[in-house]
Amino acid sequence: MKTFKKVISFLILFSIVINSICINSYAETVQDNTSVEIYPFEENSDVTYTSNVCGLFEGAPYSGKDCTKNKTAQAAIDYSMNYYQDGDLFEGPGQCWGYAEYIRELMGGGGYPKYYQKIATNKLLKKALKGCKPGTHVRFSSNKEGGGGSHSVVVFKFTDKEVLYADNNWGFANRVHYYKTTPNNFGFGYSYLYFVYEPEKFVKESSIRASAAFDTKTGAINVAWPLVKGAKKYEIYRSNKKNGKYKKIATIKDASYYDYDTPVGKTVYYKVKVKGKGKKSTAVSAKRGLMNPHVKYQILGSGKVKLSWEPVEGATQYTIYNDYSMKKKLATIKGTEWIVKDSSKSNWFNSMYLIIRAESKKPKIKSIPTEIKVIGGPKQPELEVDKDYDDEGDNQIYFLEWNYYHYGNDDRDSDKEYYEVYRSDSKDGNYEMIAQVDASEETFYDKDNSDSDTYYYKIRYVGIIKEYKNGKSKNKLLKSAFSNVVSY
Repeated sequence: MKTFKKVISFLILFSIVINSICINSYAETVQDNTSVEIYPFEENSDVTYTSNVCGLFEGAPYSGKDCTKNKTAQAAIDYSMNYYQDGDLFEGPGQCWGYAEYIRELMGGGGYPKYYQKIATNKLLKKALKGCKPGTHVRFSSNKEGGGGSHSVVVFKFTDKEVLYADNNWGFANRVHYYKTTPNNFGFGYSYLYFVYEPEKFVKESSIRASAAFDTKTGAINVAWPLVKGAKKYEIYRSNKKNGKYKKIATIKDASYYDYDTPVGKTVYYKVKVKGKGKKSTAVSAKRGLMNPHVKYQILGSGKVKLSWEPVEGATQYTIYNDYSMKKKLATIKGTEWIVKDSSKSNWFNSMYLIIRAESKKPKIKSIPTEIKVIGGPKQPELEVDKDYDDEGDNQIYFLEWNYYHYGNDDRDSDKEYYEVYRSDSKDGNYEMIAQVDASEETFYDKDNSDSDTYYYKIRYVGIIKEYKNGKSKNKLLKSAFSNVVSY
C-alpha cells in the first residue's frame, strides 16, 4: 500500500511539472508575437571599381627615345636592345666588361676612361654620372686598384630622377638585363667607383646592319638598325626563307619598322637597304609570338574580383597562376574573363599577385607572363535577424546580425571601414541611413523599433582600398552592394 501511495504522489508531481512547462511555453509564445521576415540574398555582380591596365612584363622598360634626343644614339640603342633582348645570352667575350664595351663602341667609341678610384657614395655617383652620354661604361670594384670583385654596367641615362642602364652577367648567367631605377638606388654593393668611360661622340655607320625580334609591347616583329651616313630613307625586304626571294614591304625615314603582317609562330627573314645606294644587309630573322595579355581587374558589388583582358591574336587559351614562380596553376580558360579565386584562400581576400599567360596549342607558343596585383573589394553582407533577452532577462529583443568580415592588412585603411545600416517602413520604400557600425562589429540593435511597428532593414560595407598607379598609391572609397532585406 505504501508503495502504491508513492507512485500516485510521483504521478501527481510529474503532471504539475509538465503543466507548468506548457503554460510557460505558451506564455513565451504569447509575449513574443513579433513577425520576422528574411528575404533571399542575391549576389551582386555590378562593377564598383575598374583598375588601370597594369602588370605588364614586357622586357626592357625603356627605348632609345627615353634615353636621349639624339637620333643617332636612339637608333643605336634600339638596334642593340633588339639584338640583345632582355634575358638574351651575350655572344661576345668578356662577360660584363665585354658587353659594356660592345655598347660603348656601338654608340661611337673613342675617348679615354676617367678614373675615380673612390668610395662609391651616392654623392660621388651623381657627380660623376649626371648627364653622361648614352652608352657610358661604368666600372665598380672592391678596392681602389680595381681588383677583387668588380662589375661593369652601361648607363644610357642618368638624371636627378632616374637611371636607365643595362648589364651582362649580374646573376643572369651571362645574360643581358635592362634596368630602370633612381640615383639613390643605383649601385651593386661594390665599395669603389673605378672608372667612367663615355663614348667620345655618336657615329653613324658606313654600311647597313639590322636586328629583328618579336616585340611583346605591340605584338609585331620589330626590325631596327643604326643610322647610316648619307641615308635619307631605308627599304625593308621580307622573305619566308633565308635564301628565298625578298619582297620590298616598306620604305621609311625612321630607323625601325614594325611588321604586323606575319602569322603567329612562323619565322620570317628580313633585309634592310639604304634607298638609292649600297647593298642589302645580311638577313636577320624573327618569329612572331603571342603578346602578353594586357590585364585589368574589376571589383564587383559582391566583393568578388573579375580579371579581364583583350583577346590576344593567335592565342587559344589563357592560364592563370598564383605567383611568378608559376608552380601553382589556378585555371586554364578559353575566354577573356575570370572570377578570381585561390584554393589556398577564400573567394574573399585582401590582395594577391596573379600571373596570366596567353598560350597557343598549334603552333605551341606561350607569351611572356603578365603579373598583376589584385585587390579585393568590400564584401556584400548577408543579413539575418536574431533574438536574445534584455539585461533583466524578462523580455526578448530582436537585432540585426550579419557575416563578420574585416580586411586588416596594409592594403586597407581599417580606421575608415564600417557598415551603413538603412531602415524603411516598407520593403520597397525609401531607406534612410540610421547608423554607422564599426567594421569589427557584426550586430546592430535598433532601439527605435517598437513592438507595434514593423521596419525593413538592409546594410552595406564601406571600405578603403589603395589604388596603385605609376608606383604610387592613393586611398579610394568603395561601397559594397546592399545586403538582402530583413524585417521585424
